[in-house]
Amino acid sequence: MERKKAPSSIPDGLNGRALVWTQDQFTLREFLDIYSYRLPRIVSVQNGYMGKDDLHTFASDEVYWISAVKTQRRIVAREGGGYYVSIPVNYPLDVTVYPKDGKVHLASLSEVAAMRSQSKDEFRIIFENDKSVEFSLGADSGTKANLGILTVTDVYDEHYFIGYPLTQGETEVI
Repeated sequence: MERKKAPSSIPDGLNGRALVWTQDQFTLREFLDIYSYRLPRIVSVQNGYMGKDDLHTFASDEVYWISAVKTQRRIVAREGGGYYVSIPVNYPLDVTVYPKDGKVHLASLSEVAAMRSQSKDEFRIIFENDKSVEFSLGADSGTKANLGILTVTDVYDEHYFIGYPLTQGETEVI
């Protein structure tokens, strides 16, 4: 990884004024609910969180400039080995749907998400593609020619904070 010097000043717009921290503390969910339409914000992490990788980990006392929140609708599906995958509904491949009523048909993933939202019955899908499907799992990525039969189990909205850490000294650029 390349190391670069982080900016030693606070982002433009504060005009050299000192930061005054509130005593308010929020969980990530509470922060999202309260401030998602009132951004940007500078936040300080009070209680860290150890995620499955660096992307999902926040250390105590880190300071972030949060400029936006993005939401992505996703489908959760279970593959034959019992592993779960999360697929964006805007992924540009069609699937063959095998519903319980036996009416097999071709559908986009947004149509699959709508079907799952309207019915709590699980159903199966198979990606219709002639080339490898690109995927990312944490920091790993790759391709797979066939994902096999997937059982659609849920649909949810995933929220992403868009921002960057404000640090003194060095930071890693990935």
